[in-house]
Amino acid sequence: MKTQLIKLSSYMNFKHLLLLALPCTFGLVVSTCTNQAANAASLTANSQLIDTIPVPPGNPLQSFDVSFVDSKTGIYYLSDRANSRVDLINTRTDQLIGSIPGFSGFPGGDKTIGGPNGIFTVNNSSQLFADNGDSTVKVVDLTSDTIINSISTGGQKRADEGAYDPQDGIALVINGADSSPFGSLISTSSGTVTQKIQVPGATGGLEAPTWDSANDQFYLSVPELNGSSTDGGVAQIDPKTRKVVNVFSLRGCSPAGIAANPTNQHLLLGCDSKGLLVNATNGSIIASFPEVGGADQVWYNPGDNRFYLGAAGSPNGSVLGIIDGSTDTLLQTIPTAPGAKAVSVDSVNNRIFVALTPNFTTPNCTNGCIGVYADVPEPSEILGTLALGAIGAGYLVKRQFNKAEL
Repeated sequence: MKTQLIKLSSYMNFKHLLLLALPCTFGLVVSTCTNQAANAASLTANSQLIDTIPVPPGNPLQSFDVSFVDSKTGIYYLSDRANSRVDLINTRTDQLIGSIPGFSGFPGGDKTIGGPNGIFTVNNSSQLFADNGDSTVKVVDLTSDTIINSISTGGQKRADEGAYDPQDGIALVINGADSSPFGSLISTSSGTVTQKIQVPGATGGLEAPTWDSANDQFYLSVPELNGSSTDGGVAQIDPKTRKVVNVFSLRGCSPAGIAANPTNQHLLLGCDSKGLLVNATNGSIIASFPEVGGADQVWYNPGDNRFYLGAAGSPNGSVLGIIDGSTDTLLQTIPTAPGAKAVSVDSVNNRIFVALTPNFTTPNCTNGCIGVYADVPEPSEILGTLALGAIGAGYLVKRQFNKAEL
């Protein structure tokens, strides 16, 4: 089944790219070719499961946290708590690379002391920061895939989610399960904590942060503000001043996952019952998506200008949600597997990677797997592009015939 899926995806992607190039090859006017190229990534989403990659041998993939794709190196990382490790996959070949051991796992079924949790690459993709259950950040040398350092954040519970600011060389790591939740700003060059951050009014823990390259700011999901279990918010943190500069309140949203679109400074939040699009400059609500709830991880992909949500708490069960970053509209929801909350995307080939719990309906996934999704063109798109190619060919033949007559 795996080989068939790879062949199908490679063939469809190649054919799609070839057909998109036909009108330009046949000499259509420049504006047509330019517009078609610009709109290629904005076609209505038709993402499908094209491959599955079984996780390495071990315990069933019943407990995991988030994932991360480093598009520079083409490597996918998964926080595999069920096996106390980070799993690695090549995102260009869909092949398993291996795993990195040495984490807390899922002791006694208590995720507040489990790990690995948040993961992300730092220092020009040479190291991996992997947050662990003992309130430490494990620093992994990615030339040898071994842990070379352990940075304590000084908490009692797990170091959970994190984000990286490459401009200032600072990571923000969250201890959200501590009785007094806090974040730690960490210098990725020295491996030291430079500042502890507490969010005023945060009474129900802290969740995922993200970094917005447009204004060099961190944004942090706050599940509960001022004792209201249904109303959360977003905290804005300046990595230079090392202070919380804003806390935007959000009624009816208890957010977890978060991602930033730097092209328009929109934040997409994974609320408990919906996805919520927010203006990062003032906290105003732009759009709400009740079809995609409970997203523990949200990912923005600059390669196709889309948001992706691991919406494990949606009304119709776990789905992969896809939202257009230009039009702010929901493009597609794809059923996944119970608890499928981790999603990340390779911005080079726009392939989507979703961690799937063990099931008997997804190929090669009885012990858990990584589902690979990608856009597959609709037959109508292919026929339409062929028609444009035929028009272009006819135009070229006619022009050459007229030249011959002259």
